[in-house]
Amino acid sequence: MSFVSTQTSTSRVGRYVGRALALTLAAGALATTQLTGTAYAADAVSGAQTAGDSLFPNQGNGGYDVSHYDIKLKADFVTATANAAVGTSTVATTTTIDAATTGAPLSSYSLDFQGSTGNLAASTYDVDTVTVNGAPATFTRIEASSTTAATADNHKLIITPATPVEGSFTTVVTAHGAPVIHFDTDGSAEGWNNTTDGATFVNQPVGSMTLFPNNNTPRDKATYTVSVDVPSTLKTSNYANAGGKPYPSAVAGNGELVSKTPNDDGSRTTWVWNETKQMASELSMISIGRYDVYESDITLASGRVLHEWSFIDPAISVANQNTTQVSRSQFKSLLDFYESKYGPYPGNSTGVVTDVVPSTINYALETQDRPFFPNSAGGSFYHEIMHQWWGDNVSPTDWNDITLNEGPATYAPYQFAFESSGTSNTTTEQAVYATWNSASPTSSTFTIAGAAMTNGNQLFGQQVYAKGAMSLEALRTAIGAADFETLMRQYQLTYGGGQISGRRTAAFEALAESISGRDLTAFFQSWWFSNTKPAWQVKFNLNVAGPTTQVNPGDALTYTLSARNTGKIAMPAGGTVITLDVGDVLDDATIGTLPANVTLDGSTLTWSVPATALAATATVDVPFTAVAATTGKTLKAVARASTLGGTCLSCTATTVVGNAPISPAPVPTITGGTPTVGVPLTADTTGWADGTTFGYQWFLDGTPVPGATSATYTPASDVVGLPVTVRVTGTLAGFNPTTQTSAATAVGVRATMTTGTPTISGTPKIGQRLTVDRGTWQAGTVFTYQWRANGTNISGATGPSYVPAVASQVGQTIDVVVTGTRAGYTTASKTSAATTAVAAGDALASTPTPTFTGTPKVGVPFAPNYGSWDDGVTTTFTWQANGTNIGGATTGSFTPTATQLGQTLTVTVTGTKAGITAVTKISAGSDAVVAGTQTLQPTPTITGTPRVGTAVTGVQGTWDTGTTKTNKWYADGVEIAGATGTTYTPTVAQIGQVLTYEVTSTRSGYTTVTKTSEGKTIVGVQTLQPTPTIVGTPQVGHELTTSSTWDDGTSQAFQWYADDVAIDGAVSPWFTPGASEVGAAITVKVTSTKPDYETVSKTSDPTAPVAKGDLASTPVPTISGTAKVGRELAAVPGTWDDGVELAYQWLADGTPVDGATGTTYTPGAGKVGAVVTVAVTGTKAGYDPVTKTSEATGPVAQGDLSSTPVPTISGTPKVGATLTAHPGDWDADTELAYQWLADGTPVDGATGTTYTPGPGKVGAVVTVAVTGTKTGYDPVTKTSEATSPVAQGDLVDTPVPTITGTPKVGVALTAVPGTWDDGVELTYQWLADGTPVDGATGTTYTPGAGKVGAVVTVAVTGTKTGYDPVTRTSEATGPVAQGDLSSTPVPTITGTPKVGATLTAHPGDWDADTELAYQWLADGKPVSGATEETFEPAFGQLDAAITVRVTGTKTGYEPVSRTSNATAAVGLGDQTSTPTPAVMGTPQVGGTLSIDRGSWDDGVVFDYAWSADGQPIEGATDFFYHPSADDLGAVITVSVTGRKSGYVPVTKTSEATSAVVAGELESTPTPVISGVTKVGETLTAAPGAWDDGTDLAYQWFAGEDAIAGATGATYVVAPADLGKQLRVRVSGSKAGYVGVARSSDLTATIGLGDLVSTPTPAITGAAKVGTVLKAVTGTWDDGVTLSYQWLRGSTPISGATGSSYPLVAADAGSKITLRVTGTKTGYSPASTVSLATATVAKGKLATHPKPVIQGVAKVGRTLKVKPVKWETGVKLTYKWYAGSTPISGATKTSYKVKKAQAGKKLHVVVTATKAGYTTVSASSAATAKLKP
Repeated sequence: MSFVSTQTSTSRVGRYVGRALALTLAAGALATTQLTGTAYAADAVSGAQTAGDSLFPNQGNGGYDVSHYDIKLKADFVTATANAAVGTSTVATTTTIDAATTGAPLSSYSLDFQGSTGNLAASTYDVDTVTVNGAPATFTRIEASSTTAATADNHKLIITPATPVEGSFTTVVTAHGAPVIHFDTDGSAEGWNNTTDGATFVNQPVGSMTLFPNNNTPRDKATYTVSVDVPSTLKTSNYANAGGKPYPSAVAGNGELVSKTPNDDGSRTTWVWNETKQMASELSMISIGRYDVYESDITLASGRVLHEWSFIDPAISVANQNTTQVSRSQFKSLLDFYESKYGPYPGNSTGVVTDVVPSTINYALETQDRPFFPNSAGGSFYHEIMHQWWGDNVSPTDWNDITLNEGPATYAPYQFAFESSGTSNTTTEQAVYATWNSASPTSSTFTIAGAAMTNGNQLFGQQVYAKGAMSLEALRTAIGAADFETLMRQYQLTYGGGQISGRRTAAFEALAESISGRDLTAFFQSWWFSNTKPAWQVKFNLNVAGPTTQVNPGDALTYTLSARNTGKIAMPAGGTVITLDVGDVLDDATIGTLPANVTLDGSTLTWSVPATALAATATVDVPFTAVAATTGKTLKAVARASTLGGTCLSCTATTVVGNAPISPAPVPTITGGTPTVGVPLTADTTGWADGTTFGYQWFLDGTPVPGATSATYTPASDVVGLPVTVRVTGTLAGFNPTTQTSAATAVGVRATMTTGTPTISGTPKIGQRLTVDRGTWQAGTVFTYQWRANGTNISGATGPSYVPAVASQVGQTIDVVVTGTRAGYTTASKTSAATTAVAAGDALASTPTPTFTGTPKVGVPFAPNYGSWDDGVTTTFTWQANGTNIGGATTGSFTPTATQLGQTLTVTVTGTKAGITAVTKISAGSDAVVAGTQTLQPTPTITGTPRVGTAVTGVQGTWDTGTTKTNKWYADGVEIAGATGTTYTPTVAQIGQVLTYEVTSTRSGYTTVTKTSEGKTIVGVQTLQPTPTIVGTPQVGHELTTSSTWDDGTSQAFQWYADDVAIDGAVSPWFTPGASEVGAAITVKVTSTKPDYETVSKTSDPTAPVAKGDLASTPVPTISGTAKVGRELAAVPGTWDDGVELAYQWLADGTPVDGATGTTYTPGAGKVGAVVTVAVTGTKAGYDPVTKTSEATGPVAQGDLSSTPVPTISGTPKVGATLTAHPGDWDADTELAYQWLADGTPVDGATGTTYTPGPGKVGAVVTVAVTGTKTGYDPVTKTSEATSPVAQGDLVDTPVPTITGTPKVGVALTAVPGTWDDGVELTYQWLADGTPVDGATGTTYTPGAGKVGAVVTVAVTGTKTGYDPVTRTSEATGPVAQGDLSSTPVPTITGTPKVGATLTAHPGDWDADTELAYQWLADGKPVSGATEETFEPAFGQLDAAITVRVTGTKTGYEPVSRTSNATAAVGLGDQTSTPTPAVMGTPQVGGTLSIDRGSWDDGVVFDYAWSADGQPIEGATDFFYHPSADDLGAVITVSVTGRKSGYVPVTKTSEATSAVVAGELESTPTPVISGVTKVGETLTAAPGAWDDGTDLAYQWFAGEDAIAGATGATYVVAPADLGKQLRVRVSGSKAGYVGVARSSDLTATIGLGDLVSTPTPAITGAAKVGTVLKAVTGTWDDGVTLSYQWLRGSTPISGATGSSYPLVAADAGSKITLRVTGTKTGYSPASTVSLATATVAKGKLATHPKPVIQGVAKVGRTLKVKPVKWETGVKLTYKWYAGSTPISGATKTSYKVKKAQAGKKLHVVVTATKAGYTTVSASSAATAKLKP
């Protein structure tokens, strides 16, 4: 349903007047308000009332951009009385909006604002004032609510400023009232939602307009300042939370909390939040309520510190609060990971808000900075935090962009679970693929296009969540992981924080294509814009391999392409295409026969890959032959995947013909052990040819690791379960690059996590919070918690803090197990030290008695003031009426029903706090419950107009459920007899009377309500209703008339129509059509009225279309002026009819001249010789046009050029310098030609606007002749003044030369002269220290030894005939340096790198006379004193890699140092004394075993590892070991590992012990039974404190007989136990220990139980003899048998023992009560007595037949009373009458007529009597007069 209305206001007209004006509009109409005032600028426009969103077209506005919102809000709340019901709220707001126009000035503009869920009349939140730039502004409002179509939902505040705004402007809007919820078309809701303790304001997609006016579109983001003034404490209708007592309030918002200021008396507090980041209005959030506020500082891995503000409603359950606290503890790990993937966290703070909310907003939402969650920040925590990047930092520009919100937010949690937290072993790819694989193609996930939705109710479907995530993983597969991660980060960096003009999806696609270099149009079409299930993207590794041996001219060679399927689906045949560019191969080789599926196009090979199974590899070999004479030529082939999904392993293969591969080039090895997360691996290339340089690529399971291209590689978490290889490519001058790939390692394993030791802070006491400090763990670890009491897990205690809450924990110790997980690391758990014993909690301090105020009323929630219980108390409730429990009334409020009418209410409140004795308080009685007021009391309506003879219907309206309605009709206020239905047919007599309809509603327990409709006058129906006719010709200017005959006394009104549109003012019986009616059919509607009769309208048949009229005065035009090119001619039209508009067309030789349609015309050159005419066409609305043409002019003559200036010359007259001709301003369209002259002689070819004199023109003067020609005009030539004589020229390009090469003895230097003028000849002279070097006149010069230290320059001289020579000298080089040694080999080392072993340096062959020096290094650092050719590593070099540096020196040469390759790490020594240990002690569960190590070398330290049956025991690494239950029956060994610095560790294992035997429990106390020993009562077994870890089982006994099924710690005494004594046996069992059973003492003898629910019965039925009374027993305990005894007064009525009782005569005058007795086996019987009925009245006989006389009414004849049947027990008497006189003795059923009665009429009176009933008499009809 849609409601539309508007509100209009000005600064001086109150909003109420404005509303009244608006309400006069028809329903559904949109108001347009025109206000007089200052004239606005001509270019000012009205701003658009839409932002153009595809799904929400009425949201957002145009013409301006908002930069900042300042919102001041004061809120007040009324807590609901009904339990857990939402309250109500009122607000007063001032919204200041800073904005700027984006185009033309705005005469008006709109904001989105909603104050109603219906129309404007229903608005509860109204605008008070609007100012623009400080001046009052007028405004109107639109309120059109729709929950079925977003296209119909429209809420606007339209503002007209006093003067138009341009540039920056400020709008201030004040409003007050009760904000509303916004309901979406998908059934969800947002906006302002009242809660049990305040309100929460969340807004996706469009709810923000329910609180503050704004530009409600995510494409207009702004900053915000929000100030909220609220009561400092708030109550809640969630009475279970400490009775709903007042609690400190808080306000959660976006951005950062800048202040929190109480007022003077502390009763109110103002919270100010400042959001300095750009934010869309849909992300705004305000939550006001009872909150616990948590703050912390989070230091991210980047070093940035974020402040956290989080808010938790204290009414949330402990379990849900724990969930939120766990999520809070993961903030750092989560944000660090997301920053690594998506860039810096966009906000300046973080946090969460968790609130108890109504079902309307029972969803989580990505409100900016701190997401909102209902009840707990649990399952969607990772999702909503990711939205801070995707959805908040980058917001949609159109709501069809939401797939870029929800897709990444759904995708990222998969990443976090596998790649960071380690909580999942399923890869992101596998997890997302599984969702795709399991989703049905017919589900909305695929049948709705996620970026092309057509309806707002589709916004939050799986097509944007699940499919959005699928599309990202498919994209990652399509373009590769590296490009994908770059895209996701770069998109945030490029677009974060601001907005763009186009679709977000388009920008994302464009950036993806830019980064990947791929056309992704088809990809995004299938994933975002189609409504079918896309195929999953294939994934493969691509490789090209060229020749691996030397290729010589004429040799055959092969290039091998391969594609390995690394994806999730088989690669279909032909679905994958790979190209190979062989252009650099075909230059020097020929191709052989192409294999199947390979084609050649030019120099590109295309391979259509055959079908390839998962993990399979397809290959193809392409043959070539090197051609002759190609030695030294490079063959290069480049592969590329043409289709998506390919990752290059090696996509370029290069071979130089005639070059051999590098040799030796052994397969590299990987050092570093088993690949372990975080532990570096190194590629060892030992053995390759000297001088080889290397490139590296590391692989996981054959797929390249992005960025892993150095000699070392540190595996990340993705190594787990996968083997590692490294590909090494060596390059060496003169050789072909050579590639070798290592063998695969073992699969990668997890690293051992670094763990901290958790510690507990806080006092171990019932009700006191304990908090764990985790200690320092591996960075990025995610934690879970389990608190324990005496080593036993506490159910639900899984947060970072715990409050002891169970009485049995008193005396127990508390510890906590902290478990850390991180991707790539073993999960680790650490247990804190136990606390001291838990102390008993303090008794409840504040336990108020509830007090009632007010009177309880049927149907109205009623609740007392529960007072202020202690924090953390849970309150439960039981309500009573007249002292009896009310079934099901167990919440904080109670709504009385008719059953409680007149009764007094009490409520019992029990306050419980975990581990503390409960307290119960009972209120005093309330006032008696009074009758309720019916809620729905609609005023009935009458449909249609009441017409005589036609039934009219009354509409009762919607009343409360359970009501009974009766109807009455009235005419002029007088009840119409018998008119008691919902329809009534008026009569003729009622014409003119007012008809009303009355509905009376009754409901048990409620006051009766009567409502009467508005009156409607009953009308008659006219008899004559003729259809009118039209007389006259339908033509402009011709009159039409109409006539018809109607009833006498009627009056007629007329309205003429043209094509069914009413003609303004045409309301007479006649009408003359005008021009606007041409072509229209004319009708007339006649409306007949008569007092008290129904108005009748009749419309004529239409006329033929109205024809046009004819013009009268149409003169022939004339032309004035001379017909010559360039001269203006003028048309003289003559005098036409008034109102005629004239159009002109000039013609040349009878042909219309294009564009010549004015009153004047100037002939152009093309019209020379033509005659000119002008045609004038007259038009007038409603008349046929007429055209008249003038007489022709004479032929058009040629024109004269008017502007022919003398040209001028600019520039210097010099050889090589350019002269320019300036012709001046000639007539338009004149074409100019140029001729340059030297000494008056034309220069050949010099016909342009410029001229450059050559050497032959030196001394000549130059002129230029310009000739102007124009079609239709005579040509004109003008010649310039002469220049001065032409002078000689200068060379132009004379660059300073440069020198290339190194200034070094023996190294050639080269002169680079630069580019001189064409034709210049160059000569060179080299100089040393400025002195020319003899003979050094070439372009190169090689310094000799004698030039060491000199600087070199070169002088270049340029000469050209006719030009002055120019010399330029270069900059000097640096001083000439000494030479370089030529042979400086890299040394090598021989020997084993081990402590004490000798290593020898081999320097190689250096230049003769070179002196060598040595320096040995360990891990690159010089070893002091190690300067000989040999070196023995010492202990200090253990694990170091050894190198040797050799330095060669020679006189006159630069010294050179060369360093060898490093050796392997220096190895350890060997230990000598390593004895076998022995196990000491008895192998028994719970016992202690120790170790006899034996005697080891001095200085050895030890590690221990205990094993059971040869399997290591987790955590058993101490000198002592206590066997556990898991070890029962196993033999124990211990391994001792001896470690000594510099030595290889040695491990020795002991002999096994005998098998471990069971232990014995130590603490096995006797149980104790507590509780009342009666049937139905609960007995509780207190087992005592058994050994930690003991499992207890219970069995209850009656005497010595076990009670079947009684195996719990509590037992409800059964009737069968009556008279018996009970006991309980507790059996303790603990794995690995001998079981023990202990029995309690016997209880006292079990007595009868007490029934609990014994309600007072009630009696229904009227207290009248003959009526059946019925018992209403209420709800007794299950299994109770009820018996009944009815009492007359206080005396039992014999035999009246049923659930109903028929009142008899004996009951008349008495009051009846009912005693109900409940009995149940094992329980004492209970009786309750009802209230007495009213005094029993006599009954009323139901059958009252009228007696009938049978027989002939004649003297002597016998008349009889016709027998009829009366009720049973009725006694009849008879009395006959003659006239009015009784006939003596005539008292029987018959009577014989006497003469005395002749001429009289007889009748008989029958009297009926029955005990207990009112006597009834009935008279027959009189007979006819008796005949004699």
